[in-house]
This record gives sequence, structure tokens and C-alpha cells, in this order.
Amino acid sequence: MGLLLTVGSRNNRKMQSTASLTLAKARLFLEQARRADRNDYHTISTNLEGAIVFCRSVTFHLQSQFSHAPGFDTWYIEQQNILRGQRLGKFLLEQRNYVLKVGPAIVNRIVGVSITEALIMHDEVTVEVLRGQPWYCRSPKILFEDLVYPLRQRIRLWMERRRRLNAIKKKTAESADMITSDELHFADADWNKLPAIQLIEQQLAVLADIVVEAEDRFLSNEANAV
Repeated sequence: MGLLLTVGSRNNRKMQSTASLTLAKARLFLEQARRADRNDYHTISTNLEGAIVFCRSVTFHLQSQFSHAPGFDTWYIEQQNILRGQRLGKFLLEQRNYVLKVGPAIVNRIVGVSITEALIMHDEVTVEVLRGQPWYCRSPKILFEDLVYPLRQRIRLWMERRRRLNAIKKKTAESADMITSDELHFADADWNKLPAIQLIEQQLAVLADIVVEAEDRFLSNEANAV
């Protein structure tokens, strides 16, 4: 007979199965792995292994606690068939067996950096002044203006380019977005695309649904037996 835990206030109590407590332990290890210093490989990998082991123990504890409940065997066979058809469940079972029988889970640290920047485009227009009169028919003022115009044009363009460059630098600094990731991934080629924590979370979500259904079906009978 498994452990029955009652949580909540006196007027609103809810019983939890042993499997539910095991699920909570797996989530605790996973949360500790998530909160650990990214450079503390030992702490992260150790908590990941703990989460894997307790994740696999959920179904064991369901069997242990409810195996004598009416209808459990038929229901559990259905759940086993569902779990056997899930590749992730099979993989984590292999990882659990490896951790318990061989050694630490094989994981790799992957650091990713992604930088995005806004694209800023601009055009420049140069104006050339054409006089209708020959130069010897122009006034001294116009001759002087024509003489210094190229220099003024270059200075104006230089100032405009400098102003635009400063604006681009400011805009780029405001719009640039850097995304970094630092995660442990399983070394297995079929399962190294997502972080190990995310994969374990997915499996825990599947098991959580099974535990909830088991408690709804069989926990009241267990409580009455107690």
C-alpha cells in the first residue's frame, strides 16, 4: 500500500498519491538544475539525473500503490501501451537505466548567441550648377560662388554623412537585440536539438496527466481501504 498525503485546509483537503509525490520530486530536481549557475556543470547534470530517475519512478509507484484496486490492471495496460508508443519516454527510460547502471548521463553544454540589427538605408544627391553665361560675362560675386561651391558641397556632404553615421550608431544600439542561450543537451543525435531540461519537462507533463487520472479513478478506494 502506498503513501497517502493529505494537503490543504481542514475544509478543503486533497489526497495525493505516492506517484504524485514522486512527480513533485522530479520537478524539484529539474527546477534546481534550471536555477543552478550555468558554469556549475556538476550541479546541473546531477539534478538532471535526479529528475530522470524520479521521472521513471512515477509509473513504478503507480503500480505499487494501486495494483490491488479494481480495474487498475486493465487501465494501466492502456497507459503502458500509450507510453511505449512515445519515443521520448523510451529515450528517458534508457537514460535512467544508463545513470543507474553505467554512469552519469552524457550531456553537452551548448552556448548560442544571436544578434539582430535594424537595416538602415539612405541616399545622397549631388547638385551640379550650370551657368547660362560664359565665365567672363559673370559678376565677381558669381565667379567667387562658383569657385567655392565644390568646397562647400564637400563640407556639406561630410557634415551630413557624419550626422547620419551618428544617427545610425544610435539607432543600431537601440534596435540591436542579442539573444544568448546556455543549456545542456543530450549527446544523442536524435535528442540534441532541444535542451535536456525541456525534454524532461515534456515527459513529466505526460506523466502528470496519467497520475491525475489514476488518482481520480483509484485514490478514493485506497483511502477507504486505509
